[in-house]
Amino acid sequence: MSLFFAGIILLFFWLSRSRQSLSQSPGFVVALLAYAIPAIFFLYWTLGAPENATRLRVALVGIGFMGEDLTLKVGGDRENHHIWEDDLPGKAANNSITVGKLELHPGSSISLQGPNAEPKPVGILGFRGPDKSFVLPNAIELKHGDKIHFDGQIWQVGFEHYLFRPPKIDFYNQGQSNQLPLHFSKIPIVDWELPIWRDFPVTLKTYPLDKILQVGQADTSDQVSDSLSGFFYRNNNQLFIAALRGDIFLERAGQYLTNKAMWEIPAGTRLHILGLPRWRGIKETAGGVRDLRSFRVYPGERSLKLIYDTPEIYSLAQKELLKLRMDTEESEVFRVNLAMGDWDITDKYIHFSQISLLVGREAFAILELPKTWLEGFQESQEPWVLTAPGGQQKITNGEPAWLGEHNLAAIQIDLLKPPVLLAFLTLVLVLAKTLLAVSLRISALQLIVAGAIEFFVLFRVLLGYRVWIMPPFEEEAMKLAL
Repeated sequence: MSLFFAGIILLFFWLSRSRQSLSQSPGFVVALLAYAIPAIFFLYWTLGAPENATRLRVALVGIGFMGEDLTLKVGGDRENHHIWEDDLPGKAANNSITVGKLELHPGSSISLQGPNAEPKPVGILGFRGPDKSFVLPNAIELKHGDKIHFDGQIWQVGFEHYLFRPPKIDFYNQGQSNQLPLHFSKIPIVDWELPIWRDFPVTLKTYPLDKILQVGQADTSDQVSDSLSGFFYRNNNQLFIAALRGDIFLERAGQYLTNKAMWEIPAGTRLHILGLPRWRGIKETAGGVRDLRSFRVYPGERSLKLIYDTPEIYSLAQKELLKLRMDTEESEVFRVNLAMGDWDITDKYIHFSQISLLVGREAFAILELPKTWLEGFQESQEPWVLTAPGGQQKITNGEPAWLGEHNLAAIQIDLLKPPVLLAFLTLVLVLAKTLLAVSLRISALQLIVAGAIEFFVLFRVLLGYRVWIMPPFEEEAMKLAL
């Protein structure tokens, strides 16, 4: 690394101290050095990379379910819910609380049901609409003149529309008027408000019913989300109410409205398990709903696949993998146990924890690696063998495998190695870039800028690869780095 930086600094110093003007072309040799130094260093790094730069990446990329007329429960009860999220409470009064359900019908159609008001929800199963905004199944859009029945009071909703700003929204109850807050942009540091309205999505800001529909000015003390009865949120100049109790009703033109019971969703829809907003009772605003887990749903004739947006990842160097090798009398066999949930059969294993027991009891497996890997990771034509309760299957690098019989988990295994071919390609392109620079007669100043760009591109590639191989849960960081 020091030689690389020294070469770059000396080259730029020579260019800046040269008797030639920076506006003149420096010639073929200097241009070749400007482009070749980063490329040679990149090749040197890939060929001399440490052993732990080559890693085996094992990822839980999704779950699946087989059967006809499937009904899948979503929640925090690991024993009884098919799709499990550990940030949700599991049970209340010995009853499992679901945040939603998925149903697979004949013809590969999918229905989504949101949380029930009884017992009180602990989260919400939502999805992304066509405009990429969140759709909460338990929410209803409010209209002018609607009446909200809340804590024995009736509040009437009033919209006052303007030409260049969002509508003013008031709630009237026996002579009292409470207004929904508006938020405007501010100049940083001086905190001056600008006449530019800001529309916060439901994931950033909500408005608690307990405060907005408060009778009088009584202090609601220091209540937290457990006491939240419901919330309002805006979306594209529309106002929605999401009730979290069964005794909150919405009346329109003399009729009581209920939220849509079932939602038909197309294949590929991104579903989100959402935590409830956090709120302190003295504030008119609360935090947004918290995105705990998201996945895409794909139906089949007799199956339903859920592909995680954030896989659970383990990235292991060869020394780390050898420590997990199963004890066996066969010295040339290289096996590793893949444990799901709390289901394991040995004391050494790769443990995928973010999975329900309904899936984990069927999807645990034993991974058999090529024998040549006992001496180090090497390219091999031998497939990897996965043995699970559903049978044995052979897979290759980058190919997902489904483990289990009825409740399945998808595992993908990749061998990650430094990009040697990319480094050689970069070296080949040096001559092409040099000839192009000379033919265009670019100036020394332009060459300095080009060399700086080459350096930052190289640094970005190295950073991206370093983040890519880091264990575990670093996929988001890798995307940011690249």
